[in-house]
Amino acid sequence: MAVFGKKDKKGKKANWKRRLGITGAVIALLIWYGFQPLIGTQEYALCRVFVELQLKYPETLQVLAVKKFQQEQRVDYVYIGPYGERRIEVMACVFNIDPDTGLLTMRNATLNRVPVADEKVEGFNKGLPYIQTLDLYKNLPARWDGTYMGLKDD
Repeated sequence: MAVFGKKDKKGKKANWKRRLGITGAVIALLIWYGFQPLIGTQEYALCRVFVELQLKYPETLQVLAVKKFQQEQRVDYVYIGPYGERRIEVMACVFNIDPDTGLLTMRNATLNRVPVADEKVEGFNKGLPYIQTLDLYKNLPARWDGTYMGLKDD
């Protein structure tokens, strides 16, 4: 009987260690998953490229929010202008799938609700087949609380 009790205690210790290991692994996996960036759509990535091409200093671009409506992809962003001022703007891009190539093409774009010139959109569409072959940056920004207090300079 004593031998039976001894095995039972060892079995309980082994089960306890196994449960602790599995729980630790699950917690580590959840923490790792929580730190992964949110990934956007191809439309967001292409609209971001279009925004970067419109800016004089695209390295100062900071995306604030991304919104997807029925066909419209809207990107709210802030950037530092040529005179050092911080400007907040909204770019809205509308994409269609070209039936001939099966690739996305930009139908139109608006910057602060003002239509972008058709020549710029057509020029961007010429480069889209190559741009879509690249590994584009699709990371979405962190959730924006809707206030501009974090952008205020002290």
